[in-house]
Formats: sequence, C-alpha cells, structure tokens
Amino acid sequence: MTAISLVLTGRPQSNKLRQETIEPMIDLACYSYVARCSATYSALRCLLVVAELLRLCGGAAVDEAAKLAIRARETQALGRIGHALITERVGDCYSVRQGMGSQALGSRQRKAAMWKILAANEWMLAGKAVRATRCLCDALPLYHASKFDRIGKLTKALQCQTGNTYLFKEGYMVEDAGDSDESEVERLKLGRIRKSVITPIQGRQGDEFVES
Repeated sequence: MTAISLVLTGRPQSNKLRQETIEPMIDLACYSYVARCSATYSALRCLLVVAELLRLCGGAAVDEAAKLAIRARETQALGRIGHALITERVGDCYSVRQGMGSQALGSRQRKAAMWKILAANEWMLAGKAVRATRCLCDALPLYHASKFDRIGKLTKALQCQTGNTYLFKEGYMVEDAGDSDESEVERLKLGRIRKSVITPIQGRQGDEFVES
C-alpha cells in the first residue's frame, strides 16, 4: 500500500525514487505474499495494480510498468487466457511512451509491436481469433515491411490463422482482393481497422465505401 500511495500522489517521480523506493517495496511485498503467505494471486494483483498506475504516469514510468507486467506474466498462477492478456498489456504499456522530435526518439513503438505480435500468437493458441486480430492489426504497421524472414513468416501465418487479409500501401490499409480483377477493395486509414457491415446508399461513393 505504501508503494501504491506513492504512485497515487500524482507528483513527478524520478528514476531514483522508482528504483530505490518503489521497486524494493514491490519486491518485499511479493516475497511476503509468495514465501510467507503462499498467496500467489495477491502478489500478482500487487504487480498488476502498480504496473497500471505507473503506466498512467507516462514518460519513463511506462518502462517500469512494462517490467512489472512482464514479471507478472512469468507468474505460475496464470492460465492461458491470463498469460495472453498480460502479454497484450505489456505492449499497451510500451505504446504510450511518447518520443521526442520528428523522429519520435525515445518511443517504444517497436517494442510495443513486438509484444502485440507475441500476444496475437498467444490469443490464437487460446482460441481467441478476434483478440488476436486486434493485436495483429496494431503491430502490422511496423512489421509489414520487415526484412527479417522469420518475422515475415510469423506475421503471414498469423494473418492466415486470423483471416486478416489487410496489406499496407502508401500509408493506407488495403484489403487484399486476391488475384481477381473484378474484386473491389476497401481502403481504410490506419487506426480504423475494421470491415463495415453497412450497405452504402445507392449512387453514393466515399473514401471508405465502394459500391460493387
């Protein structure tokens, strides 16, 4: 509770405060829960609560939040669903880190994408294709043009398993229409990755809907 209270004060936290005060408190609390009380779920709750609070602080605190989430991910008490959920949450922690300048220096977008790919794979192992598709769509903007063969094979395999047929061309997400010349494609801007189930009005064509 002391560590949570320090995070909840809302004051700017230095790296020294997090590493020399908050982190030892979390270590001591987890040790007490696991070794003395055999309360593994209480230790897991402690890690996740502090991780979420640090994530809300932003800045360098999100790195500490991701580390705590990774530590919670290694807890033996997790099932397959919980393991996939926390893996996805690690990517969410890294995704809120904002970079500096036009090059976004210091951001963690690649780390976030990597953890999203891992989460998509784990969601598929858990039989949750919808959640896997969501994670995959978050990661593909950074990995669709990767030169690493293994990453390319993994993303393509996940796309086949989830039924995700989107490609990336000139900053747009375009649905793969296959080899047929008569097929129409749906163009969606990045960040709006979903198929529409709304029938377009007769005679109206927009940027998002193309009437066949």
